[in-house]
Amino acid sequence: MDFGCVKRLGPAAVERLRRSFLYAGRTDSPEFQQIIQDQFARPGRTLAPAALRAVRDFTEQFYRKVYPPDLKDAVRPFDFSDARFLRDYVRAATNLARAKGSTPRYIFLARAEIGLYTTLHRLKARVRTSKIVRRLLNDPRSRDRDPV
Repeated sequence: MDFGCVKRLGPAAVERLRRSFLYAGRTDSPEFQQIIQDQFARPGRTLAPAALRAVRDFTEQFYRKVYPPDLKDAVRPFDFSDARFLRDYVRAATNLARAKGSTPRYIFLARAEIGLYTTLHRLKARVRTSKIVRRLLNDPRSRDRDPV
């Protein structure tokens, strides 16, 4: 599928995504706060409290529903037919942008992501999203590729 963008993420970016998507602990824990800091802050800077809250809320209100981090839920399919998940995504993304928590390195990823979600919604797809993301982000080859 072509959503109008091409972006190859380097090993460090894939590792940051792996840590955040597959983190099964509490989102208010110091460990998760550090994961967010590593993923979204510019080098040498710290994220503002509003940005930290926005990322945490995005994780709780959207990503943990679509990509459950608990291994026992990894085989459960996510039902994309309900439009609420798209509204949740847009609301959380808007809050993140307002809190200045988004980062330029993920602009193309977000564009492809919303294109994929829209397509899956139109297809009324049921997808084992967590199982797929685990396979892709845990694949050592995905960490060894050089970015373009």
